[in-house]
Amino acid sequence: MRKIIVLALTFLIVALLQGQDIKKKCKTCGKPLKECEYRGKHSQQQQQTTPASAPKPKEGSIYISSNPSGAVVKLDGTYKGETPLTVEKQKVGSHTVTFSKEGYESVTKTVSVTAGKKAECNATLKKKASQQQTNTGTSSNTTSTQKKVRVDGNDLVFTCDGTEYRYKMVYVGGGSYTMGCTSEQGSDCFSDEKPAHAVSVSGFYMGQTEVTQALWKAVMGNNPSNWKGNTLPVESVSYSDCQDFINKLNSMTGKTFRLPTEEEWEFAARGGNSSWGYKYSGSDNLGSVAWYDGNSGSKTHPVAQKQANELGLYDMSGNVWEWCSSLWCSDYNSSRSGSFRVYRGGSWFNFARGCRVSYRSDDDPSDRNCNLGFRLAR
Repeated sequence: MRKIIVLALTFLIVALLQGQDIKKKCKTCGKPLKECEYRGKHSQQQQQTTPASAPKPKEGSIYISSNPSGAVVKLDGTYKGETPLTVEKQKVGSHTVTFSKEGYESVTKTVSVTAGKKAECNATLKKKASQQQTNTGTSSNTTSTQKKVRVDGNDLVFTCDGTEYRYKMVYVGGGSYTMGCTSEQGSDCFSDEKPAHAVSVSGFYMGQTEVTQALWKAVMGNNPSNWKGNTLPVESVSYSDCQDFINKLNSMTGKTFRLPTEEEWEFAARGGNSSWGYKYSGSDNLGSVAWYDGNSGSKTHPVAQKQANELGLYDMSGNVWEWCSSLWCSDYNSSRSGSFRVYRGGSWFNFARGCRVSYRSDDDPSDRNCNLGFRLAR
């Protein structure tokens, strides 16, 4: 009997305590204590769970413009493009901006970058005295002098829009390799990449980058490209256009520049005698070496912005296709015939499969496309 009484009293006390707990409310949120996730201790618990504030940005951006527009911009001595443009992720502090444009005096300005903010830098360019004389009827040889191309060692040095550029040629030592559908290409190969076969090439020079619009303008005096920018690769040029360019360049320099053969192109794209056997030119990670469908934003990009391959060549995968001198063949068991020419490397428009070192394509020598350019060999 005593046990029953004790048990009943115990249940009664527990019920009373629970009732009190239900009636009590949190002073912060107003919920019953049993329903409050912090059990009435908001300040202590929230202090433990509140995430640390995000670190303050240490970089800013710069909007650079000029009058007239189209001036070449160098930021702290590094080419950035043509006005107007915005340069992102710049360190806090002072930066030097240099503006140059053909027929105008160069201007240098200083701009201060504040963390998390966009600074502005604008310059008004003045025409050169010789250019003013030309406009009033006095003859001037400024333009022809600025566009002169010369050879310096193995490289081309030239002036375009008042800025001097260098087009570097990289030596590719002769050697032997397996061309076509090799093992690292996996199941991505097409029939025209087969069979894999041994090839030997003699040593040659290859352009470190695709031919830029600046070089094309310096030689040809025009710019056929869809997207404009001196350090962008020239595009919308046919095989025949490339031959006209090369003939004029050789006449100006006394050298024998040419397009690479398809065998030379693939040997160089694979890294020559220094090859690591990558699927793309310079890496198995396409995004680190190429502008392609997955990262290009549907346009070309300045050359040499991505990682180079084993030979120090840039953009052998992606950015723009590159014409080769070789005639097309439907596979490597077939002879090269007809008039269609090979181009290689893929472009900003292509999926990853089309940017592999063994992938091939071809077209009529008169075809022009905004994803088709070229690279010099010698």
